[in-house]
Amino acid sequence: MKNFRFVILFFILLPSCSSVKLLDYWKSSDFEKTLDNRILVIAKNSDFEVRKSYETAIARELRSHGIDVIEMYEKFPGIVEDDNRTQEDVDMILKVFEKEGVNGIVLMSLKNTIETKNSDYDISKDYNEKSSFELMSDSGSKNLPIMSELKSTTYVLEALTYDLTLENDNQLVNVCLIDVTDPKSGAKILKSFSKIVGNQFKSN
Repeated sequence: MKNFRFVILFFILLPSCSSVKLLDYWKSSDFEKTLDNRILVIAKNSDFEVRKSYETAIARELRSHGIDVIEMYEKFPGIVEDDNRTQEDVDMILKVFEKEGVNGIVLMSLKNTIETKNSDYDISKDYNEKSSFELMSDSGSKNLPIMSELKSTTYVLEALTYDLTLENDNQLVNVCLIDVTDPKSGAKILKSFSKIVGNQFKSN
C-alpha cells in the first residue's frame, strides 16, 4: 500500500517540477562560417529589463565560446520593438547594423505557450460508496477528498541565428527551440536557456 501511495505522490509532484531542455534544433551547412561573424543579440520583448537580462545572458555565454557579440539594448537603444515596420524600415535598420560591423543576428522570442491539466475524471466520486469496508453500509463512511486540478504550463522559446552575409533566402542558419516547463526561478531558467543556446555555437 505504501508503494502504491508513493507512485501516486510521484505523479502528482512530477508536473510541478520545473525544467528547461532543448526541444529541437536545426543548422544549415553555412552555420560554421557564422561563428566568425560579429553577432548582434536581440531579445524580442516590450519590457526593457526583460530584453536586457536575456541579451546580457546570451551575450555572456556566446563570448565564452569566443564569439564576437554585442547586445541590442546597449549598442542600439533607440531601436525598439515595432511590429508595424515596413520593409524599407527594416532595410534602413540593417544598414545601421552594417555600419557597425554587424553581420550576424541571434533573435530570441516566445514561440508558443501550452497549458495542460490533469484528467477531469474524478475517481473519488465513482468509488465513494466503497469508502467503508462494511458492505452495503453507509454508517461512518465519509467522502474521499477530491484531488485538486493540476495544471502545467510549457513555454516554447526560440533562438534564430541569421547570417547577413548570405543571400536573403539563405540567411537563417540555425533554429533552436527550448522547452521551459513550470518555471519557478527566473534566474535559473535564464541560465539554463542561455547555456543551451550557447552550446549551438561550440566549435566542433
